[in-house]
Amino acid sequence: MRELKGILNQFQGVGAHQSATAIAGGHINDTWLMNTTSGRFVLQRINHHVFRDVDGLMANIQLVTQSIRDRLNSLGVEDRDRLVLELIPTHRGEPFAHSTDGGRWRVYRYIEHSRAAGAVPRAADVFQAGLGFGRFVAWLAEVPGDRLVATIPNFHHGPARLAALVDACGRDLAGRAVDVRAEVELVRRREPLLAGPQQALAAGRLPLRVTHNDAKSSNVLLDEQSGEALAVIDLDTVMPGLVLYDFGDLLRTCASSSAEDDPNTEALTLNASAMEAAAEGFLSGAGGVLSGAERESLAIGPAYMALIMATRFLTDYLEGDVYFKTGRPGHNLDRARNQLALTALFEQHHAGLTSLLGG
Repeated sequence: MRELKGILNQFQGVGAHQSATAIAGGHINDTWLMNTTSGRFVLQRINHHVFRDVDGLMANIQLVTQSIRDRLNSLGVEDRDRLVLELIPTHRGEPFAHSTDGGRWRVYRYIEHSRAAGAVPRAADVFQAGLGFGRFVAWLAEVPGDRLVATIPNFHHGPARLAALVDACGRDLAGRAVDVRAEVELVRRREPLLAGPQQALAAGRLPLRVTHNDAKSSNVLLDEQSGEALAVIDLDTVMPGLVLYDFGDLLRTCASSSAEDDPNTEALTLNASAMEAAAEGFLSGAGGVLSGAERESLAIGPAYMALIMATRFLTDYLEGDVYFKTGRPGHNLDRARNQLALTALFEQHHAGLTSLLGG
Protein backbone atom coordinates (compact mmCIF):
# COMPACT_ATOMS: atom_id res chain seq x y z
CA MET A 1 0.00 0.00 0.00
CA ARG A 2 2.86 2.38 0.85
CA GLU A 3 4.43 1.66 -2.54
CA LEU A 4 1.17 2.50 -4.35
CA LYS A 5 0.85 5.75 -2.41
CA GLY A 6 4.39 6.74 -3.36
CA ILE A 7 3.77 5.98 -7.03
CA LEU A 8 0.46 7.87 -7.07
CA ASN A 9 2.17 10.92 -5.58
CA GLN A 10 4.26 11.21 -8.76
CA PHE A 11 1.14 12.34 -10.67
CA GLN A 12 -0.47 15.77 -10.87
CA GLY A 13 -3.63 16.76 -9.01
CA VAL A 14 -4.43 13.38 -7.48
CA GLY A 15 -4.80 14.64 -3.91
CA ALA A 16 -3.95 12.74 -0.77
CA HIS A 17 -4.20 8.96 -0.85
CA GLN A 18 -6.95 7.41 1.27
CA SER A 19 -7.38 3.78 0.18
CA ALA A 20 -6.67 1.34 -2.66
CA THR A 21 -8.66 -1.59 -4.03
CA ALA A 22 -7.27 -4.09 -6.51
CA ILE A 23 -9.38 -4.47 -9.66
CA ALA A 24 -9.53 -8.09 -10.79
CA GLY A 25 -10.06 -9.36 -14.31
CA GLY A 26 -7.08 -7.97 -16.19
CA HIS A 27 -4.86 -10.54 -17.90
CA ILE A 28 -1.85 -8.33 -18.60
CA ASN A 29 -1.65 -5.23 -16.40
CA ASP A 30 -2.13 -4.87 -12.63
CA THR A 31 -4.82 -2.34 -11.73
CA TRP A 32 -6.00 -0.54 -8.58
CA LEU A 33 -8.82 1.88 -7.85
CA MET A 34 -7.34 4.67 -5.75
CA ASN A 35 -9.53 6.76 -3.46
CA THR A 36 -8.08 10.20 -2.74
CA THR A 37 -9.12 13.60 -1.43
CA SER A 38 -9.42 14.72 -5.09
CA GLY A 39 -11.66 11.87 -6.23
CA ARG A 40 -11.02 8.40 -7.59
CA PHE A 41 -8.31 7.36 -10.01
CA VAL A 42 -7.25 4.18 -11.79
CA LEU A 43 -3.59 3.29 -11.20
CA GLN A 44 -2.08 0.68 -13.54
CA ARG A 45 1.25 -1.07 -13.67
CA ILE A 46 2.01 -1.57 -17.37
CA ASN A 47 3.32 -5.01 -18.28
CA HIS A 48 6.46 -3.96 -20.12
CA HIS A 49 7.32 -7.58 -20.86
CA VAL A 50 4.27 -7.79 -23.15
CA PHE A 51 4.36 -4.15 -24.28
CA ARG A 52 8.07 -3.57 -24.74
CA ASP A 53 7.81 -0.12 -26.28
CA VAL A 54 6.10 1.66 -23.38
CA ASP A 55 7.04 5.07 -24.77
CA GLY A 56 5.33 4.23 -28.07
CA LEU A 57 2.33 2.71 -26.31
CA MET A 58 1.77 5.78 -24.16
CA ALA A 59 2.31 8.11 -27.13
CA ASN A 60 -0.49 6.19 -28.88
CA ILE A 61 -2.81 6.66 -25.91
CA GLN A 62 -1.98 10.36 -25.63
CA LEU A 63 -2.66 10.89 -29.34
CA VAL A 64 -5.90 8.91 -29.33
CA THR A 65 -7.43 10.38 -26.17
CA GLN A 66 -6.53 13.96 -27.11
CA SER A 67 -7.81 13.47 -30.68
CA ILE A 68 -11.14 12.16 -29.39
CA ARG A 69 -11.38 15.02 -26.89
CA ASP A 70 -10.68 17.56 -29.66
CA ARG A 71 -13.28 15.92 -31.89
CA LEU A 72 -15.93 15.98 -29.14
CA ASN A 73 -15.13 19.62 -28.44
CA SER A 74 -15.58 20.50 -32.12
CA LEU A 75 -18.93 18.69 -32.16
CA GLY A 76 -20.09 20.47 -29.00
CA VAL A 77 -20.76 17.14 -27.29
CA GLU A 78 -21.82 17.43 -23.67
CA ASP A 79 -20.52 15.20 -20.89
CA ARG A 80 -17.39 14.56 -22.95
CA ASP A 81 -15.33 13.80 -19.84
CA ARG A 82 -17.27 10.53 -19.59
CA LEU A 83 -16.81 9.65 -23.27
CA VAL A 84 -13.02 9.50 -23.33
CA LEU A 85 -10.37 8.47 -20.82
CA GLU A 86 -8.37 11.23 -19.14
CA LEU A 87 -4.70 10.39 -18.76
CA ILE A 88 -3.13 12.13 -15.76
CA PRO A 89 0.45 13.40 -16.35
CA THR A 90 3.26 13.14 -13.84
CA HIS A 91 4.70 16.22 -12.13
CA ARG A 92 7.37 16.14 -14.84
CA GLY A 93 4.66 16.30 -17.52
CA GLU A 94 5.22 12.72 -18.66
CA PRO A 95 2.46 10.17 -19.41
CA PHE A 96 3.83 7.48 -17.10
CA ALA A 97 6.08 7.11 -14.06
CA HIS A 98 8.80 4.70 -13.04
CA SER A 99 9.11 2.84 -9.75
CA THR A 100 12.37 1.80 -8.11
CA ASP A 101 11.85 -1.83 -9.15
CA GLY A 102 11.70 -0.87 -12.83
CA GLY A 103 7.93 -0.77 -13.09
CA ARG A 104 6.06 1.57 -15.43
CA TRP A 105 2.89 3.16 -14.07
CA ARG A 106 0.07 5.34 -15.39
CA VAL A 107 -3.03 6.97 -13.96
CA TYR A 108 -6.47 7.64 -15.43
CA ARG A 109 -9.27 9.60 -13.84
CA TYR A 110 -12.00 7.13 -12.85
CA ILE A 111 -15.29 7.53 -14.72
CA GLU A 112 -17.94 7.57 -12.02
CA HIS A 113 -21.33 5.85 -12.28
CA SER A 114 -20.14 3.50 -14.99
CA ARG A 115 -20.13 -0.26 -15.45
CA ALA A 116 -18.90 -2.84 -17.92
CA ALA A 117 -21.09 -5.34 -19.75
CA GLY A 118 -21.40 -8.72 -18.07
CA ALA A 119 -19.70 -11.94 -19.14
CA VAL A 120 -22.85 -12.80 -21.14
CA PRO A 121 -24.02 -9.34 -22.21
CA ARG A 122 -27.64 -8.54 -22.97
CA ALA A 123 -28.56 -7.50 -26.50
CA ALA A 124 -28.98 -3.90 -25.32
CA ASP A 125 -25.43 -3.91 -23.93
CA VAL A 126 -24.08 -5.47 -27.12
CA PHE A 127 -25.72 -2.69 -29.13
CA GLN A 128 -24.10 -0.08 -26.92
CA ALA A 129 -20.72 -1.81 -27.14
CA GLY A 130 -21.02 -1.82 -30.92
CA LEU A 131 -21.99 1.85 -30.82
CA GLY A 132 -18.99 2.62 -28.62
CA PHE A 133 -16.50 0.89 -30.89
CA GLY A 134 -18.14 2.35 -33.98
CA ARG A 135 -17.91 5.87 -32.57
CA PHE A 136 -14.28 5.19 -31.65
CA VAL A 137 -13.51 4.57 -35.33
CA ALA A 138 -15.54 7.60 -36.43
CA TRP A 139 -14.08 10.02 -33.91
CA LEU A 140 -10.56 8.99 -34.97
CA ALA A 141 -11.27 8.93 -38.70
CA GLU A 142 -9.08 11.99 -39.32
CA VAL A 143 -6.06 10.45 -37.56
CA PRO A 144 -3.93 8.47 -40.06
CA GLY A 145 -3.38 4.93 -38.85
CA ASP A 146 0.34 5.09 -39.59
CA ARG A 147 0.81 7.83 -36.98
CA LEU A 148 0.54 5.15 -34.29
CA VAL A 149 3.11 2.61 -33.17
CA ALA A 150 2.30 -1.10 -33.51
CA THR A 151 2.39 -2.01 -29.81
CA ILE A 152 2.31 -5.73 -30.70
CA PRO A 153 3.69 -6.18 -34.23
CA ASN A 154 1.58 -8.30 -36.60
CA PHE A 155 -1.08 -8.69 -33.92
CA HIS A 156 -3.94 -9.49 -36.33
CA HIS A 157 -1.81 -10.07 -39.45
CA GLY A 158 -3.14 -13.31 -40.96
CA PRO A 159 -0.13 -14.33 -43.10
CA ALA A 160 2.27 -13.64 -40.21
CA ARG A 161 0.16 -15.71 -37.81
CA LEU A 162 0.01 -18.59 -40.29
CA ALA A 163 3.79 -18.43 -40.82
CA ALA A 164 4.31 -18.57 -37.05
CA LEU A 165 2.07 -21.65 -36.83
CA VAL A 166 3.91 -23.43 -39.64
CA ASP A 167 7.22 -22.59 -37.98
CA ALA A 168 5.99 -23.90 -34.62
CA CYS A 169 4.93 -27.15 -36.29
CA GLY A 170 8.34 -27.54 -37.84
CA ARG A 171 10.22 -26.92 -34.60
CA ASP A 172 7.75 -28.94 -32.49
CA LEU A 173 9.38 -27.82 -29.24
CA ALA A 174 6.84 -29.54 -27.00
CA GLY A 175 6.50 -32.72 -29.10
CA ARG A 176 2.82 -32.04 -29.77
CA ALA A 177 2.66 -31.64 -33.55
CA VAL A 178 1.34 -35.17 -34.01
CA ASP A 179 -1.68 -34.25 -31.86
CA VAL A 180 -2.80 -31.27 -33.96
CA ARG A 181 -2.35 -32.35 -37.56
CA ALA A 182 -6.09 -32.09 -38.26
CA GLU A 183 -6.40 -28.66 -36.64
CA VAL A 184 -3.36 -27.28 -38.45
CA GLU A 185 -4.77 -28.56 -41.73
CA LEU A 186 -8.07 -26.76 -41.02
CA VAL A 187 -6.15 -23.52 -40.61
CA ARG A 188 -4.01 -24.04 -43.71
CA ARG A 189 -7.08 -24.70 -45.85
CA ARG A 190 -8.27 -21.24 -44.89
CA GLU A 191 -5.13 -19.45 -46.04
CA PRO A 192 -7.20 -17.27 -48.44
CA LEU A 193 -9.27 -15.99 -45.49
CA LEU A 194 -6.11 -15.20 -43.52
CA ALA A 195 -4.50 -13.48 -46.50
CA GLY A 196 -7.52 -11.57 -47.80
CA PRO A 197 -7.53 -8.49 -45.53
CA GLN A 198 -3.82 -7.80 -46.01
CA GLN A 199 -4.17 -8.22 -49.77
CA ALA A 200 -7.05 -5.72 -49.76
CA LEU A 201 -4.96 -3.29 -47.72
CA ALA A 202 -1.97 -3.63 -50.03
CA ALA A 203 -4.18 -3.08 -53.07
CA GLY A 204 -5.66 0.07 -51.58
CA ARG A 205 -9.17 -1.33 -51.31
CA LEU A 206 -9.21 -1.01 -47.51
CA PRO A 207 -7.67 1.90 -45.58
CA LEU A 208 -5.42 1.61 -42.56
CA ARG A 209 -7.22 3.21 -39.62
CA VAL A 210 -6.81 3.65 -35.90
CA THR A 211 -8.49 0.57 -34.42
CA HIS A 212 -8.85 -0.80 -30.90
CA ASN A 213 -7.86 -4.43 -31.65
CA ASP A 214 -9.33 -5.91 -28.45
CA ALA A 215 -12.96 -5.10 -29.07
CA LYS A 216 -14.78 -7.22 -26.52
CA SER A 217 -17.96 -5.71 -25.08
CA SER A 218 -16.43 -5.24 -21.61
CA ASN A 219 -14.00 -2.69 -23.08
CA VAL A 220 -16.79 -0.14 -23.50
CA LEU A 221 -17.99 1.47 -20.28
CA LEU A 222 -21.75 1.90 -19.91
CA ASP A 223 -23.69 4.40 -17.83
CA GLU A 224 -25.00 2.75 -14.66
CA GLN A 225 -28.46 4.24 -15.04
CA SER A 226 -29.16 4.62 -18.76
CA GLY A 227 -26.95 1.80 -20.05
CA GLU A 228 -25.62 4.12 -22.76
CA ALA A 229 -22.08 3.77 -24.09
CA LEU A 230 -19.43 5.94 -22.48
CA ALA A 231 -15.67 5.69 -23.00
CA VAL A 232 -13.78 2.91 -24.73
CA ILE A 233 -11.14 1.57 -22.33
CA ASP A 234 -8.11 -0.77 -22.34
CA LEU A 235 -6.25 1.21 -24.99
CA ASP A 236 -2.95 -0.68 -24.96
CA THR A 237 -3.69 -2.42 -28.26
CA VAL A 238 -4.87 0.71 -30.07
CA MET A 239 -2.71 0.84 -33.19
CA PRO A 240 -2.95 0.78 -36.98
CA GLY A 241 -5.49 -1.76 -38.19
CA LEU A 242 -8.56 -2.57 -40.26
CA VAL A 243 -12.13 -1.88 -39.16
CA LEU A 244 -13.06 -5.51 -39.72
CA TYR A 245 -10.76 -6.47 -36.82
CA ASP A 246 -12.85 -4.59 -34.26
CA PHE A 247 -16.23 -5.58 -35.66
CA GLY A 248 -15.07 -9.18 -36.00
CA ASP A 249 -13.70 -9.39 -32.48
CA LEU A 250 -16.86 -7.89 -31.00
CA LEU A 251 -19.00 -10.60 -32.64
CA ARG A 252 -16.46 -13.32 -31.86
CA THR A 253 -16.71 -12.54 -28.16
CA CYS A 254 -20.40 -11.71 -27.77
CA ALA A 255 -22.24 -13.91 -30.30
CA SER A 256 -20.82 -17.30 -29.30
CA SER A 257 -23.02 -19.48 -27.09
CA SER A 258 -20.04 -20.71 -25.08
CA ALA A 259 -16.77 -19.55 -23.58
CA GLU A 260 -13.80 -19.67 -25.94
CA ASP A 261 -12.25 -22.58 -24.03
CA ASP A 262 -15.35 -24.79 -23.95
CA PRO A 263 -14.29 -28.18 -25.35
CA ASN A 264 -17.89 -29.14 -26.28
CA THR A 265 -17.80 -27.66 -29.76
CA GLU A 266 -20.78 -29.69 -30.97
CA ALA A 267 -23.05 -27.57 -28.76
CA LEU A 268 -21.63 -24.29 -30.06
CA THR A 269 -24.18 -21.96 -31.67
CA LEU A 270 -24.41 -18.30 -32.63
CA ASN A 271 -26.67 -15.81 -30.88
CA ALA A 272 -28.61 -14.14 -33.69
CA SER A 273 -29.90 -11.29 -31.51
CA ALA A 274 -26.35 -10.47 -30.39
CA MET A 275 -25.11 -10.40 -33.99
CA GLU A 276 -27.95 -8.12 -35.01
CA ALA A 277 -27.41 -5.80 -32.04
CA ALA A 278 -23.64 -5.60 -32.63
CA ALA A 279 -24.10 -4.83 -36.33
CA GLU A 280 -26.74 -2.21 -35.70
CA GLY A 281 -24.72 -0.54 -32.97
CA PHE A 282 -21.42 -0.55 -34.86
CA LEU A 283 -22.94 0.88 -38.02
CA SER A 284 -24.82 3.51 -35.99
CA GLY A 285 -21.49 4.65 -34.60
CA ALA A 286 -19.18 4.29 -37.60
CA GLY A 287 -21.35 3.90 -40.68
CA GLY A 288 -20.93 7.48 -41.84
CA VAL A 289 -17.15 7.25 -42.21
CA LEU A 290 -16.83 3.76 -43.68
CA SER A 291 -16.20 3.25 -47.37
CA GLY A 292 -18.33 0.78 -49.30
CA ALA A 293 -15.46 -1.69 -49.36
CA GLU A 294 -14.94 -1.38 -45.59
CA ARG A 295 -18.61 -1.96 -44.90
CA GLU A 296 -18.56 -5.02 -47.15
CA SER A 297 -15.44 -6.34 -45.42
CA LEU A 298 -17.13 -6.38 -42.02
CA ALA A 299 -18.97 -9.59 -42.91
CA ILE A 300 -15.73 -11.60 -42.95
CA GLY A 301 -14.49 -10.02 -39.72
CA PRO A 302 -15.96 -12.54 -37.25
CA ALA A 303 -14.68 -15.61 -39.12
CA TYR A 304 -11.31 -13.93 -39.67
CA MET A 305 -10.85 -13.01 -36.01
CA ALA A 306 -11.96 -16.46 -34.77
CA LEU A 307 -9.42 -18.01 -37.15
CA ILE A 308 -6.70 -15.61 -35.97
CA MET A 309 -7.34 -16.71 -32.39
CA ALA A 310 -7.43 -20.40 -33.33
CA THR A 311 -4.07 -19.97 -35.04
CA ARG A 312 -2.58 -18.20 -32.02
CA PHE A 313 -3.86 -20.83 -29.58
CA LEU A 314 -2.50 -23.65 -31.75
CA THR A 315 0.88 -21.94 -32.04
CA ASP A 316 1.10 -21.50 -28.28
CA TYR A 317 0.09 -25.13 -27.71
CA LEU A 318 2.87 -26.29 -30.03
CA GLU A 319 5.40 -24.05 -28.26
CA GLY A 320 4.53 -25.43 -24.83
CA ASP A 321 1.91 -22.94 -23.58
CA VAL A 322 4.29 -20.03 -23.09
CA TYR A 323 2.03 -17.05 -23.90
CA PHE A 324 -1.57 -17.67 -22.84
CA LYS A 325 -2.30 -18.61 -19.25
CA THR A 326 -3.60 -22.19 -18.99
CA GLY A 327 -5.60 -23.88 -16.28
CA ARG A 328 -5.48 -27.50 -17.38
CA PRO A 329 -3.62 -29.82 -19.75
CA GLY A 330 -4.65 -29.20 -23.34
CA HIS A 331 -6.26 -25.87 -22.47
CA ASN A 332 -4.87 -24.07 -25.51
CA LEU A 333 -5.87 -26.97 -27.75
CA ASP A 334 -9.44 -26.75 -26.41
CA ARG A 335 -9.41 -23.04 -27.17
CA ALA A 336 -8.11 -23.62 -30.69
CA ARG A 337 -10.74 -26.24 -31.46
CA ASN A 338 -13.47 -23.98 -30.08
CA GLN A 339 -12.35 -21.08 -32.26
CA LEU A 340 -12.07 -23.29 -35.34
CA ALA A 341 -15.64 -24.43 -34.78
CA LEU A 342 -16.67 -20.79 -34.34
CA THR A 343 -14.89 -19.88 -37.57
CA ALA A 344 -16.94 -22.49 -39.41
CA LEU A 345 -20.17 -21.17 -37.91
CA PHE A 346 -19.41 -17.61 -38.95
CA GLU A 347 -18.52 -18.82 -42.45
CA GLN A 348 -21.91 -20.54 -42.64
CA HIS A 349 -23.64 -17.31 -41.56
CA HIS A 350 -21.71 -15.06 -43.95
CA ALA A 351 -24.74 -14.36 -46.12
CA GLY A 352 -26.83 -13.49 -43.08
CA LEU A 353 -24.14 -11.15 -41.79
CA THR A 354 -23.89 -9.49 -45.19
CA SER A 355 -27.64 -8.90 -45.08
CA LEU A 356 -27.46 -7.48 -41.54
CA LEU A 357 -24.80 -5.05 -42.73
CA GLY A 358 -26.93 -3.89 -45.60
CA GLY A 359 -24.99 -5.70 -48.31
